[in-house]
Amino acid sequence: MKTKLVCKKVMQFTSKNDCISAEIAANGDLLLLETPIQPEGVDGFVQVAIKQNLKVHIINNQQYKQIEFHKVPISADHVQTFSDGTIILVGSRCEYNEGKPDKNARFYDNNGQFLYALTLGDGIQSVQVDEQDRIWISYFDEGVFGNYGWDEPIGRHGLILFDRQGNILWHAGEYGISDCYALNVASSDKVCFYYYHDFKFVILDELFQPTFFNIKKESFWEFAISDDAIAIFDGNCSYMFHRKGQTFKKGRRIQYVDEQCQKISGRLAMRAEIIYMYNNDGIYKTMLSQKNK
Repeated sequence: MKTKLVCKKVMQFTSKNDCISAEIAANGDLLLLETPIQPEGVDGFVQVAIKQNLKVHIINNQQYKQIEFHKVPISADHVQTFSDGTIILVGSRCEYNEGKPDKNARFYDNNGQFLYALTLGDGIQSVQVDEQDRIWISYFDEGVFGNYGWDEPIGRHGLILFDRQGNILWHAGEYGISDCYALNVASSDKVCFYYYHDFKFVILDELFQPTFFNIKKESFWEFAISDDAIAIFDGNCSYMFHRKGQTFKKGRRIQYVDEQCQKISGRLAMRAEIIYMYNNDGIYKTMLSQKNK
């Protein structure tokens, strides 16, 4: 038996471009970051001097907008939007360059015009902007321990909260994070993350006070969360986990179906309790609170 999640088709959507990233904004928009042709030598882990032409598709409830960015001088891996329409593109890798580090975060207006750039560090795993326009960034192990010339990495605490000017507002230094596997900024008063080496699942409130949970899964990189359940994606399959006290226990494998109960598959994006799926037939959306069957 599987847990079925019924997904409503949001809109028809096809693209011949290469999708770099599928992420969700604080307001629930699906953000698709695309490039026409992936430049040679870009393997997702190597920061190189390139200038890419990029597109961002912003989709929600049949509302659609496309923004083009020309000659972007970073290998962008992440995209988020702010409440005023500003867009941030972030590259995961960042070289220190003997004290002159790459500015791997670039801000643009909602017409694709460049505004300014910042350095947010190497080894970036996830980028999520909350409804207060604060930037939450998690880091994988190279960003924590240092690579590409970083002796004191910006990401050494594993999870950092920045403002739009790049000032650090808070960091997770007390947690001893070696690798922040998964991040879900459901809201400014519900920030969830899962990290190594303790394999703890943490929910922060608005005062950054944590509640710790055990979860019977060693690694996953994306999840949706409701009051009593988590849907996790481990890179291959999705599973439902149910909250029992301070533990999330593994339940059934998730099967995504359309409104005619036909099985669908595709690329996933998760945040808060929202789950988007898209494939060659279009874009689908469901909420974890709709779990059934």
